Amino acid sequence: MHDRRFLLRPDDKLTVLVTWLLATLAPLFDVEVHAMSVMSTHYHLVCSVGDQRISDFLRDFNASLAKAVNVLRGARRGIVWEPGTLSIVELKTVDAIITSIAYAIVNPVAAGLVWRPEDWPGLNVLAHEIGRRVREVAAPDYFFRTGFWDPTAVLVTTLPARLLEELGEDEARRRIEAEVERQLREARAHVKSQGWQVLGPVAARNVSPFRRAKSWEDFGALSPTFAVGAGNHEERRAAIAELKAFRAAYRAAWIGYRAGERDAVWPYGTYLMRVRHRVEVEPAPS
Repeated sequence: MHDRRFLLRPDDKLTVLVTWLLATLAPLFDVEVHAMSVMSTHYHLVCSVGDQRISDFLRDFNASLAKAVNVLRGARRGIVWEPGTLSIVELKTVDAIITSIAYAIVNPVAAGLVWRPEDWPGLNVLAHEIGRRVREVAAPDYFFRTGFWDPTAVLVTTLPARLLEELGEDEARRRIEAEVERQLREARAHVKSQGWQVLGPVAARNVSPFRRAKSWEDFGALSPTFAVGAGNHEERRAAIAELKAFRAAYRAAWIGYRAGERDAVWPYGTYLMRVRHRVEVEPAPS
């Protein structure tokens, strides 16, 4: 969020806006939503995306959300999203998926805003809701043109296919809930050690959207492109090697393309060149 303003304050209208927009756009880009937590200055989303369309989805979702938020808040000047802060992390392992889902759920507690994830007044998909709860919401009565957009939308969350394939539903749910409890213990211990006073859901819902976060923000920190989960050293080395190989192959193909070569096969994972210039791309590894 630009200037760390609380434009995503978790009041009812903002929650309806985000839920409806996510439910409306996700099917258009073959996105499966697994978890989402909308904080006052940012959001966390764990999802699976078909045909590598995550950039297209986030382009439309973030643009529509920013415009609607400006209308909702009456913010006629300035931008909503801080340029260069978008973070997309590929989850390489089961551990990384479980950790990320739990992180999204626990985030309001880790920030010292509420004591329990279920107390957060904004959108926060809880562990027991994944794959079970269906949210049906009406379209906002502002910004979105009546007759062009669907008047209602349904947000359905799912368990990631990889968890179901490797763990089964019961074990996947058990491990997610266990990781949530582990992160909750750490988050509450940190809040206590810092002497923070928990804000509470009422204050979080009613804070001015134009206030700015005052907590310390790290500048210049690394922005990861993938995650493997704690302790998975072999998987981390393999992911690094895979990323280096992709970047080397992509650069070689790009240099050849600029020199006029049009027959080169680009590495799997190439997206923009595939959809915009119809280059040939290697098939997905089996």
